[in-house]
Amino acid sequence: MDGRVWEEARKERLKLLREVEGLLSFIRDPVFVVDAQGYIAHTNSAAEQILERPQIVVIGKHITEFVQSTSLSQHIKQGRPVASLAVCMRNVKGDCVEFSCRLHPLLVDKNVEGAILFFTKPVLRNVYKRRVNLRHPLILFYKKKAD
Repeated sequence: MDGRVWEEARKERLKLLREVEGLLSFIRDPVFVVDAQGYIAHTNSAAEQILERPQIVVIGKHITEFVQSTSLSQHIKQGRPVASLAVCMRNVKGDCVEFSCRLHPLLVDKNVEGAILFFTKPVLRNVYKRRVNLRHPLILFYKKKAD
């Protein structure tokens, strides 16, 4: 490959990286792009805010330094999509913020090249799914009618 072709390829790659970074900046939820081993290639500003660290500090580090999960690394290596994985993201103080992680694998010629990790806050469960509250006014009302 001569120098001119190499330089054109480099410019195209930089242009693509700027476009990806621009798209990520519009997303309000934390997003990470990782390679096949789980090392962070890109983040967005929402991830920076949750982690309380600038992107320049996070890039190149392993995702498990910031996101705790028993199986996240395994899912990245397998290259299979994950719809909802419970994880804990740690900020600079060590506080845990719970998220649901959606993983989209990045495949090239059927080889795992990495993944896009999209984090959302877990949806609060309905009161009845968490526990049955026997003191709820409606339950007491129906209980009195039955007596």
